[in-house]
Amino acid sequence: MDIPRDLLLYRNLHELTAQFPDITGDLLKHKQHYLPFIPFVADGELAILTNEWKACFRSMQTRVRTTKEDHLQKLISQSPAAFIGFDLLVISGRDIRMQPFTQRRSLLEKLFNCPLEKKTWRAASCFKIRQFEESGPLWEQITQAHGEGIVAKRKDSLWETGARTRQWVKIKNPPFRPFYHHGL
Repeated sequence: MDIPRDLLLYRNLHELTAQFPDITGDLLKHKQHYLPFIPFVADGELAILTNEWKACFRSMQTRVRTTKEDHLQKLISQSPAAFIGFDLLVISGRDIRMQPFTQRRSLLEKLFNCPLEKKTWRAASCFKIRQFEESGPLWEQITQAHGEGIVAKRKDSLWETGARTRQWVKIKNPPFRPFYHHGL
C-alpha cells in the first residue's frame, strides 16, 4: 500500500501528508487493520501532544511550516505527532454523513481502536477521542491539564458539511493560552 499524496488534509484541503511521516508510517505499520476500511474520511485533529488532554500549538505550527527533511526528522524525534479521530464521514467508500453521530461513532471505534488516554498517548499516533456521558469529570481533567476545551455533540446529530450547527457545541477553557505555551 502506497501513501496517497493527499492522505492528510486541512479542512481547506491544504495537503499535509509530507509533514507527518510519523503518522503515515504508523498507518502503514498497521495497514492490515486499516485495509477493510479504505477509502475512509475521518474528521479529527493533527496534534503534537504534551499530555492526553493538551496539544502544543507552537510545535504544530513549526511542524506544518517545516520543509527541510533533516529539520523535520529532528522535530519528529523530539515531538511525534498524533491524529485524533473525532468523527467518521466515509468508511469503505460509503458516505455515512447522514447517519446519526452514535452510528458514525460506532464505526470510528472500529477504525481507530486506540483511545487517547494516559497510558496510550505516547504509544501510538492514531487515536479515537474518548467519549464521555458526563462532562463534570472530563472538564476537571481538561482544566487541570490546561487543555483547550470540549466539543459536545448531540447523539442524533448528522454531519453538516460546511455549516455551523447547534448540534455541536465547543466549550473553551478560558485560561487556555495557545500562543503562550512554552514547549514540551
